[in-house]
Amino acid sequence: MNDFSRKWDAVGPDYPRPGSFSSTHWVHGVSGEAPFSEHEMLCDIRGITKPENPAMQWGLLLEQIVGEQALKKITEKLSLDFKLKDCPTRAVSFGGAMFRDTCDFLLTMPGWTQRYGLEIKTSASFKQRKLWGEEWTSDVPEHVALQCQSHIAANGLDQCFVGLWTYTPAAPRIYVVERDDVLIEKAMGGLAGWWQRHVEDSEPLPVNGSDGCTRLHQRIESLTPDIIEGGEGDTGLMTSYVMAKKQAEEKKEELNRVKNLLRERIGPAGGISFGDYGSVKWSTGKVRRLSDTLDMGE
Repeated sequence: MNDFSRKWDAVGPDYPRPGSFSSTHWVHGVSGEAPFSEHEMLCDIRGITKPENPAMQWGLLLEQIVGEQALKKITEKLSLDFKLKDCPTRAVSFGGAMFRDTCDFLLTMPGWTQRYGLEIKTSASFKQRKLWGEEWTSDVPEHVALQCQSHIAANGLDQCFVGLWTYTPAAPRIYVVERDDVLIEKAMGGLAGWWQRHVEDSEPLPVNGSDGCTRLHQRIESLTPDIIEGGEGDTGLMTSYVMAKKQAEEKKEELNRVKNLLRERIGPAGGISFGDYGSVKWSTGKVRRLSDTLDMGE
C-alpha cells in the first residue's frame, strides 16, 4: 500500500460530483494535457454542467453489456472464475484537494485476495482507436492509463483491466494497467498544487476560445448596471470581434454548401465511406441529418 497519507471512504451513489477532482482529471497532475481543458476541470469542480454528450450516454448504456463480454474474455484467458461487482464511489482528501473515484467494475472471486478493477471504454472514433496498442498489454492512451491509476489508488487494486469496444461485431479488446505508486503520488501532488492555486487561492485560468472557458465566464455571480467605456486601445478588440463574427457566419454558410454537395453525392444511399478516414451517414430518425466519423486530424 502507499505510504502517503490518505483515507478512502465508500459513499453512496448520490455523492455530489461538484467540488472535487474525478479520475478523468488525473492526467493534469502529470503532463497538463487531457481530452478536455483546465476550464472544463474547473467547471466540473464548481458544478457547472456541460451539454449532454451522446457518445457518453451510449457508453453508459453499454457498460454492463460490454463489461460482461470483457469478463468472459478475461476469465477464459486467465482460467479464473471471476464475477463482476459494482464499484462504489470513493472520496479522499490529499494535500487539501478533494478527490472522488468510481471504477466501472471490480473483479472478485471467493477466497481471492488480489484485487482487480475493470474499466469499460466504447469508441466509434477511428482517431481514438489509433491511440490503442496491442491487446493484453498496457499500451492504452495516457488519459486512460491515469484514470486506471485513480481506480487502483481508490480501491487498493493490484491491476486494472480495460475493456475497449469499438462498435464492431468483435468482442472487446482487453488491456492491463499495472499499479504505479510513484505515478499515483505524482498525479495527486500535481492536482493538489493546481487546487491550491485555482480553487483555494482563486488564481484565474488564462482566457481562451474553448467552450469550457465560455461556460466558466457565463457564471458571473453578480452584474452591476454600469457599462465600461471603451478607449482607443479597445478598437482592435472590437474589430477582431466583428471580423470573427463575420467569418463564423461565412464558415457556417460554406459548411451548409458542402453538406448539400454531400447530400447530392449520397443520394438515396445511407451514407458514403472514405475507407480508413471514416464515413458520412444519414441519421435514421424522422428528420434526416448528416453525421460523420471522419478523422479531423490535429
